[in-house]
Amino acid sequence: MNNKSKRCDNCGGNRTSNWYYRNGLILCRKCYRNSKYKYGQLDPNSAIGFGFISQRVVAKTLGLKLKYDCNCRLGFKSSYDLYDNIVYDYINVKGVKIINNIWIFNFRNKEIPNTYICLGYDENKNNIKHVWIFKPNYDIILFDKITIGISNSLKGLKRVEQYEVDVKSYNDMYHSMSLKNCSVLKSELTEEEKQIKEEKYQQFKKEFFKKHNLII
Repeated sequence: MNNKSKRCDNCGGNRTSNWYYRNGLILCRKCYRNSKYKYGQLDPNSAIGFGFISQRVVAKTLGLKLKYDCNCRLGFKSSYDLYDNIVYDYINVKGVKIINNIWIFNFRNKEIPNTYICLGYDENKNNIKHVWIFKPNYDIILFDKITIGISNSLKGLKRVEQYEVDVKSYNDMYHSMSLKNCSVLKSELTEEEKQIKEEKYQQFKKEFFKKHNLII
């Protein structure tokens, strides 16, 4: 189906056998079916889960609405993390803790974003110590580099000081934002919630077996 007036909000294509609507976005069949991660499946203690937390810190600090969070909307299928239609365009967020007195940021991406926003945490991820914003098309430091190592020393920090922004608003957001009701991260159910979930499952099973004339 080729519809010039309609395009997929993820890949931008206009050819698909069917169009789908999810979370306020129009998606082609391929993008709708190919979500790598399902909602509610990310462990906040895993590398991917913590990366998502860093992404939400940036989104909230910049004041971006949820519709501009590519991963929330597209189930982590997008090549980018965020979209800012005013300042930064397409953004990828990198958040790492310091190891051996150095922050190492990995820039292996199929699609290069307009902006990288890098959060440097302390060794226990208790605080964000530094935030750097790089523009791949303009910043010489990123040319021909897959990773950047930033040493926590006067010389190392001096080398990237032109890319550093005030960390306070990011760190304050890191400590104040709530992830309790986040639909992407896993959370432990209370006993009451487990009971409600089990009751709903039993009811569903009963109705399913009755509909299909099966014996429980």
